[in-house]
Amino acid sequence: MKNPVHMFRNHITIAKLISLALLFSPLWGFWWFDAPQQDVGNYSVLTTWSYFLFQNIPVAIVYTSVCLLAFAGFVITTFIRLSVVRLPLMLIMLIGWAAELLFLDINGTGSNQNLFWILWQELALGTEVFGGYAPDIIRDCTFVVILGIALCASPARRFSVPGIFGLLPIMSGTLVAGVTIYTKGATQAFPIPFGTLSNAAIVLASTSSGDTGFMKLDGGGVVVNRDVEIEGTVDPIFNKVVMIMDESVRGDYLSLNNATQKTTPFLKATGNLVNFGVAISGANCSAISRPIFRFGMRQSDLPNRWREGLTKPTFWQFAHKAGYKTVHIDMWNGPMSFRNGLSLAEKTLIDSNIHDVSQDPAYLRDKKVVYSLLQVLKDEEPAFIYVEKLGVHFPYSNKYPPDFHPFSVPARSDIAYRHPFVPSVIHSLLYPQSPLFGKSTPSTDSDRETVVDRESVVDYEHAIAWSVDEFFRRLLPAVDLSKTLIIYTSDHGQNLLPHHATHCSTTNAAPSEAYVPLFAITSVPEFKQRLEKGAAHGFGGFSHFEVFPTLLLAMGYDPGWVKRSYGPSLMDSPSPERKFMIGSPDLQPMMIPADRNFIPTSSLSEAN
Repeated sequence: MKNPVHMFRNHITIAKLISLALLFSPLWGFWWFDAPQQDVGNYSVLTTWSYFLFQNIPVAIVYTSVCLLAFAGFVITTFIRLSVVRLPLMLIMLIGWAAELLFLDINGTGSNQNLFWILWQELALGTEVFGGYAPDIIRDCTFVVILGIALCASPARRFSVPGIFGLLPIMSGTLVAGVTIYTKGATQAFPIPFGTLSNAAIVLASTSSGDTGFMKLDGGGVVVNRDVEIEGTVDPIFNKVVMIMDESVRGDYLSLNNATQKTTPFLKATGNLVNFGVAISGANCSAISRPIFRFGMRQSDLPNRWREGLTKPTFWQFAHKAGYKTVHIDMWNGPMSFRNGLSLAEKTLIDSNIHDVSQDPAYLRDKKVVYSLLQVLKDEEPAFIYVEKLGVHFPYSNKYPPDFHPFSVPARSDIAYRHPFVPSVIHSLLYPQSPLFGKSTPSTDSDRETVVDRESVVDYEHAIAWSVDEFFRRLLPAVDLSKTLIIYTSDHGQNLLPHHATHCSTTNAAPSEAYVPLFAITSVPEFKQRLEKGAAHGFGGFSHFEVFPTLLLAMGYDPGWVKRSYGPSLMDSPSPERKFMIGSPDLQPMMIPADRNFIPTSSLSEAN
């Protein structure tokens, strides 16, 4: 029997060609990957080339030349004779391949500058992300490593090229980056891994220089003048105004908005609660949604007037103007953390910062929020309190106690699970009408919303029951609602489809990434009646953009001035055609219609 190593060396050229073919095969939906989706803002090399071909022939020729050079540069590198040239180049390019396949596996799309920008902004959640996607990361990296062994191996001399060919991938990378920069990011689709590495390098360079669209630590772009220009008098209605911002809570997974859900029975039975239905967040990512919220940006401001929006007064300044002490309770970030666009200058506008990120296990942090919030509410001094809960950020399985089971778990039969290493094309042949939650394989956008990972959904529902319902079960009995207003929402929703990011999608963003709960709690008669009137007229049609003006009204600002300056509140009819923002504010942001194919029910519950 021949030595396998000896056979490998004798057939290295064939092994390299097979490895190259296998490396590109996921782009056609082979193995456990789905073919990249094509949608608004998500362009492949082929679609970009087709566009240029019909729009501008000279540009198409330049683009085609760069792409062919890049493709040749990658293929030829594996056949370079000199190891000192071949190995470093192949290792760098294989890292790019691993990143690109991971994006495809998790998100169903290729990479782009928007996606790298989002990853940079959410870098602090790296541990959370790795924990949730560890199987995918390990699987995809293993796939690249195995193929990389053949690609990095010394080529047969007969089919090898000299080291000077190492200049080809270097030249290709330079041209790709040059075209991307020259077109200001309008052209980002290039052969893997050159487009991947180019986009990552450009975003890293821009963020390192501080040109990210957000405030720097010196407070640039933040209004620190406490003299807010207003019209009319300020007559506060409440002694305490509490704004609770949750994390990753999808609005149609609360019993309040979905009669078949069992996640929030306490809230459903709570008196003095005014529910506005499933609302829409300002953006599908915390790093964008939360600054939009704090600065009171309007939907009409976005995406083009983002930087201008950052010069507006925050709700901290309005609270001070109205005579409120400002309190920030944050269960995500420590005192020296500056995530979600919260700068040092903005922090100077906060009178009391309460942080506790050391609580272990993490699911107990929101229990700590209740204690901290109740302590602040006991103080007689008027206060505006902004609470940022831990919530239910992915992975969901560690967002509630292991022994917490408030409702029965559905049986897991009748589901055609796809094994992690079974090619998607083979699975589709074996199970052309897979009974996923009693539904056939989706053929429309509406149907797609029903195909979810059952285990993840069960964890998600338990996490919501713990983080939302149990939170209010502990909080509300001790709150004097006769002088307090509580408004609750989440920073964004969730996409529970397999092979999709849960949120922060920069292309193919599902509207569910912006579905959030929205309700208010108070027993102040007149204010509550006005809220109820607004809810009756616009139930299920509100968004984050109506919350900021509502806070100003609660603080006692003139209703006419508030509406002229910040738009309708929760007491008015909501703005038509709700939209939310995706992508980096300074790269290729877009406003996405939120009410297309709106499905205000959860997939799992429909099956029960």
